[in-house]
Amino acid sequence: MLLDEAVYQSLPESKKALYLHQWLQGLPQVISDTPKAELKDKQKLLVGQLQAQLNAALGPPLRTALAQAFVTLYSMGDTFSLHDTIGKCCDIIRAREDVGVSSTNKLTCIECLGALFEHHGRMAGSLFLETMQLFLKALKVQEYRAEILNAMGCVVVGLGTSSSSVQKEIYKSIRTGLGDKSMLVRSAAAKCGIQLAKCSTFLYSQELDAISNSCLKALEGSNYEVRCSVAAFLGTLVSLTQKPLPPSLKGKLKLPSLEEALLILSNGFIRGASMFMKAGGADLLKTGTASREVRVGITQGYTTFLAEMGGAWAEKHLPSLISHVLDLAYHTRTTSTHIDAVYSRKCVSFILRFLCGKLLSESAQLIAAKHLCSLVCQRVAAVQGAESPVDPQGQSPSTFSSTSSSSSAAPEKATTILQHLLICSILEVSALVCTLNTAALPLVADENAVDGTGGVASKKAPPLLEALGVVLLHHSRGARLAGAWCLRCVGVALPSQLSRLLDFCLGLMRGSPGAVYGSAYGMAALMGTVRQSELGMPSAKAKELYQVALDLIHLSEDSENHTASRVQSGWSLLSAYISMGPTYVRAQVPALLALWKNFFPHSMKQLKEEQSKESLNSLTFLLEQRTGVLSAIVSFLRFCGDLVTPEIAKRLLLPLESALAMLSGFPALVKVHGVQLKASGTLLKLRLYQAFSLMSPAIFEGCLNTLLKELVMEFTLADNLANTTTSLLRSMCHPDDSILLGSWLEETDQQEVEEQLQPNSAAGSGALEHDPSCLYFHPFEGTRPPGPLPLGVAVIDAAIVLFGKAFPAVTVKHRQQLLGHFEDCIRQAKSARQQAIQINIFTAFLVALKNLVEVKSVLGQPELLSKAYGLIAGSAFPMEGSAFPMEGSAFPMEGSAFPMEGSAFPMEGSAFPMEGSAFPMEGSAFPMEGSAIFSESGEKTYQEFLLSELRRLQRLELLAQKFEHKASKLDAWNTGKDQPLIRTDDIDQANLAEVMALEKQHDTFNSELAAQEARLSQLSVIANELRDLKYSKADAIDSRIESIGQSLASLKQLSADRNARINDAIAKQQKLDSLRLEFGKKAATFNNWMDNTIDDLHDQFSCSTIADVEKLQAQFEVFKSGELQNASTQYTEVANLVTEMAALGSTDNPYTALTAEYIYEKWCSILDQVPKRSDTYLDELNKQQRHEQLRIVFAEKANMVGAYIENKSSALADLSMNGKGASMEDQLKALKDFQAELLANQPQIEEAEGANQAIEGALIFDNPHTIYSMEGIRSSWAQLLTAAGRAINETENQILIRDSKGLSEDQIREYRASFSHFDKDNSGKLDKNEFRACLLSLSYKLGSDPTDDPVFEKIWQDLNPTDAVITFEQFLNFMTKEMVDRDTAEQVMNSFKVLAGDKPYITADTLKRELPADQAEYCIKRMAQYTGPGAVDGALDYQSFSSALYGQSEL
Repeated sequence: MLLDEAVYQSLPESKKALYLHQWLQGLPQVISDTPKAELKDKQKLLVGQLQAQLNAALGPPLRTALAQAFVTLYSMGDTFSLHDTIGKCCDIIRAREDVGVSSTNKLTCIECLGALFEHHGRMAGSLFLETMQLFLKALKVQEYRAEILNAMGCVVVGLGTSSSSVQKEIYKSIRTGLGDKSMLVRSAAAKCGIQLAKCSTFLYSQELDAISNSCLKALEGSNYEVRCSVAAFLGTLVSLTQKPLPPSLKGKLKLPSLEEALLILSNGFIRGASMFMKAGGADLLKTGTASREVRVGITQGYTTFLAEMGGAWAEKHLPSLISHVLDLAYHTRTTSTHIDAVYSRKCVSFILRFLCGKLLSESAQLIAAKHLCSLVCQRVAAVQGAESPVDPQGQSPSTFSSTSSSSSAAPEKATTILQHLLICSILEVSALVCTLNTAALPLVADENAVDGTGGVASKKAPPLLEALGVVLLHHSRGARLAGAWCLRCVGVALPSQLSRLLDFCLGLMRGSPGAVYGSAYGMAALMGTVRQSELGMPSAKAKELYQVALDLIHLSEDSENHTASRVQSGWSLLSAYISMGPTYVRAQVPALLALWKNFFPHSMKQLKEEQSKESLNSLTFLLEQRTGVLSAIVSFLRFCGDLVTPEIAKRLLLPLESALAMLSGFPALVKVHGVQLKASGTLLKLRLYQAFSLMSPAIFEGCLNTLLKELVMEFTLADNLANTTTSLLRSMCHPDDSILLGSWLEETDQQEVEEQLQPNSAAGSGALEHDPSCLYFHPFEGTRPPGPLPLGVAVIDAAIVLFGKAFPAVTVKHRQQLLGHFEDCIRQAKSARQQAIQINIFTAFLVALKNLVEVKSVLGQPELLSKAYGLIAGSAFPMEGSAFPMEGSAFPMEGSAFPMEGSAFPMEGSAFPMEGSAFPMEGSAFPMEGSAIFSESGEKTYQEFLLSELRRLQRLELLAQKFEHKASKLDAWNTGKDQPLIRTDDIDQANLAEVMALEKQHDTFNSELAAQEARLSQLSVIANELRDLKYSKADAIDSRIESIGQSLASLKQLSADRNARINDAIAKQQKLDSLRLEFGKKAATFNNWMDNTIDDLHDQFSCSTIADVEKLQAQFEVFKSGELQNASTQYTEVANLVTEMAALGSTDNPYTALTAEYIYEKWCSILDQVPKRSDTYLDELNKQQRHEQLRIVFAEKANMVGAYIENKSSALADLSMNGKGASMEDQLKALKDFQAELLANQPQIEEAEGANQAIEGALIFDNPHTIYSMEGIRSSWAQLLTAAGRAINETENQILIRDSKGLSEDQIREYRASFSHFDKDNSGKLDKNEFRACLLSLSYKLGSDPTDDPVFEKIWQDLNPTDAVITFEQFLNFMTKEMVDRDTAEQVMNSFKVLAGDKPYITADTLKRELPADQAEYCIKRMAQYTGPGAVDGALDYQSFSSALYGQSEL
């Protein structure tokens, strides 16, 4: 219990915290298990030790453990020192930090005070106000705010309403904390607010608006933890407004109604914190919308509110709750853009799923589904009837009446907004259908409408089909797709309704031309259920749907109306039909191949002619058609792969190659016809990429290069101005790395709404309308509908997947070119676009590497590996602030041979004369000024000379300026370049990746140095030209060039030295990396062996024989001589690797968490346990030898006693049968002598009992030396004694019966034999059935029905009216009584002999004369003919008749 101070002080500082944590962590349990008296004796010392820890520097885990220890101690022990502990904590918090009290100490005391007041607040009430004042004062320090707010919440929990005097101050602190910049403080403030709200009514009455506004502000820019805490606080507040007030406050406080309470949440969802600004009328309508963080937080607030109110309350208010939640999606502020509408719908669906899926019972869920269907029909009817419930701001008066104004909303606007309400409603119905399963049948079953007289007037349409009929006809694509998905859910839940639902969709399609789109989607979704339904689809219905699809496809070619809808509907139906599988598609494969081929040009010439002649509308329609074809091909490849033979694959490649060729010229088409083509072209790309992804790269090897070009352009955003990123990065990363990308959301209940807040992730923006093919492609999983990503993201994802699949088929040279192109793409981009391109390229490369592994291939040569490593590590990308420009940069560096923009120097090829010009230079043969020869021609020559001289001077000036500029650039570049080259610490301290990066940087520097040397050569050329032009400062120029040359030479030497150091470091790091990797592999294997060995050495074993122990010893000797020796060799190898790494200056290892110290300690533990294990086996052997001796002793005694009992049992059986003819008196004497002999041998039984006790004391449970157990011996001995006593008693009783009844001993033996024959269980008693069988054997006439035999029942009642069995004595009494009343055979025979006149036979006439008529007739019928001596005609044998008649009661 107490901390061992000596041990604690002897520990190194690095282990003290762990020791202290283990002590504090286990202390509560130790205190709970300690007796009260012992705890009382040690409590004072323990309190002192715990209080001493208040002054220690404890981290958060230790602080929590210390607080819990205090709480447990004062809960289980005395509280005499509670005030002292609280006082010490307050003193430490109050103390200044310059007197030795750190902020860590104060945080410890704050947490301890919170825990103490939470559990013992009532006993520390006198210190309550002082502590709270101290907390409020300490709140001014930012560092303590979160902990103090948590502690305040604990104080409120502990004191409850007793904290009313400071609740206002706590409330102010909470509001301040909710607005704090620190997320920890916001979260702590919200948690404190939850506790305060439970005991303070003013928080959800007078201050509800203010605190709600603070909560909404806290949600702005919040993280996940803050959103959860604030949502719980806000939801709790709103729920408290709807719960009954305490009796003392009823009538004194007015709480908001349900509508007003929900208005707080809804306005926060729509407008955020701006809803509480002091504005009215039109000013309020101008306020902004809520941010996504606020909407997600409010969404969670709704779920908290509903959870607090409970399922029973929700069922009571179900209609108003559903209408209110749906109205959140029926507002212009929440659906201003498509992406906002998608996010808002997800929030609304999340609330509805919580309400209907988690809170409602099954019956209530069915009611909710029907209400949603009814609501859909009502809202659509209201909008179509120009009675829109939406105001200009999109508000529903039922929910947002506080801000509604004039009702002049445009029907078109209302219809557009209505689609989101319809989508949310129908998707929730879909989820409910999945949950209810077969219980959802009433939603689609026909209902009878009752007329006024109570009769059936007509059949009422099922509620769900009525709603789907409305939704599938709606103009919104999203609503139609939601309705189609609902049909798929019904088809899965109720497969027996599939044909009926298909007929319903066909009826819609044929009933209205505008229903083609929606009904086709519905049928496609229903066909998507066939794959998972055991019932399948009738072949006739499948053929009908196939024909409908073909009709729509062919009609769309000629129809002028609804062309786009028909072509999309037809191809969607065909794709869905193919998705049902080979069973339905096999017969149509030839027709399908021909159909697909006809929709693509057969040559490049046809393609060019087609693109040059088509208008925008024609091209759009053409793209729609070919997208449909590709969608069908994708469906065929995905679901009918068994049908794809090499020949079919070759034929499928023709339309795919044609589509790829069309995409190659697509940018030109966009330039001609505008961006309207982009959406159709992007969808075509998506389907094309999906189709290629389902084929082997070997099939499309011929167009691989063209395809790769398109793919790389796609995910490097070459033709995409938006910074679109892929959604695949998280799935491609290692699980540990993906946590940084938000994969932890998958483990939370709020994943569906939290995804929309994750950066660089499109996971939260999925919606059905992005890709209708999800209706039949998407596997059916749970209640959540599929969420196809936006088209821009989906096509990039598809391009990356296809790139990864094609990459292994690319040559090494081409791979290197691709990686180089990736580097260039990243360098040339800036800011957010660069990041987007990096994410896409990185993900594509990861997918490629994954596919390389799957096909068991490698990346390529070392140069390619280095380039790939640089791409991944980012070392090839220019970093901000880098001193060295990157190799291969597309931009000229400082000192480049290319002049900067705005340079005054002429370039080569400029209009200025360069060296070798035709103009005369100084020293030419032309006359100079002052020449004596002047003529007209001379004048002309002189003018030419002046002109040439002017040009020379201008050239000199320009060259001098150019020289100065270039020389200055070279000097500027040279300045400071030696410092990085001289530096060695960066190389010495770098790991392999960093050294490789340094090498690339140095290679870049060498490239720049070579460029500077080239510039020096250019500078020398300029100097030579200046010298040739007689430049007056030629010597200074030469000195300048020499100085620059020396600087460059010095840098070159320094560069060579640094290059050598880098190469040495690379070699060293590569060697070290190899050692680390080898250590990681060997250490992991060796550690795994050690773990198993330690488990084996500590494993408990159970032996029952000496052979078992000897077998274990033999196995252990084999282990020591073989496996342990091998392990010793492995340990030596691991230790040598550690030595080599240490020699290279490093002992850390990024490849494994195992350390040399850990391996050494575990190895020593094994070596220590081996001899102990041997000793354990030896002890077990000695134990088994002792056990064996005990077994032998017991076996000797048990065998003797067991045989004796068996012999005596047989002897007793012989005696019981009357001693083989002896008299009963002799039998009785023999039995008594037998009993005496048994009692004389009782000591032998006791000896065996003693031996058995020794065995049981040694816990021996088996004994191969004997078949007898002590339990069996005891039982047999007791049975023998009992049987002997019973035999004596029975014999004595038989003697009494014999004497009293006059029976002979033979008769008694005969009765005994009969009784024993029917006593099957040898119990000495007969039950009813046994007794009845015995009577029947004795020829008693009984009834034929054993269950209803009054004769037998009378005998039984007379014999034994109370018991269920009879004893032999009762049986003997019964038989004795019967004999008194019956004639014996001899008596009957003598009677017949008298009547026959002593003759051995009798005649019929004699019988008729001497006996009554009925008796005479009876005897005549039953007597046999007499055939003995002296027989006469008609002689009858009365002797055999008498014998047979013996025992019948009638005579």
